[in-house]
Amino acid sequence: MTDNDWQDVLDAQGNQRVRPEVRLQGGSLDAEQVSATLVVSEHAAGPVEFGDNLYGATAWAPGEYGWRRVDTAHMRLMIAPMLQPGERAEISLPLDGAHDQVRVLLGAMWVDLRRR
Repeated sequence: MTDNDWQDVLDAQGNQRVRPEVRLQGGSLDAEQVSATLVVSEHAAGPVEFGDNLYGATAWAPGEYGWRRVDTAHMRLMIAPMLQPGERAEISLPLDGAHDQVRVLLGAMWVDLRRR
């Protein structure tokens, strides 16, 4: 797996939007889902709006031929959650099976999680 493989995912998803007021923090990975914490900086200029009920996050795992999407949350509610400065939210994505490593992608940022 190379950095170019991951860049291919970023390019294909159009996830180049940098949101400096938002960051992902660690989470957990089990056989059925992956979760990560989304944090809006307390110094954000105002509320931050997201496009769907899962904040636009997706889950990816390395495979034999590059990264592949492994979350099964393809149908999303078009509810646009909004977080105020200093707020946080837990993102939980159902998975298509057990994976030892999953990368949660949100915009142009990601967090890597490994199963314990």
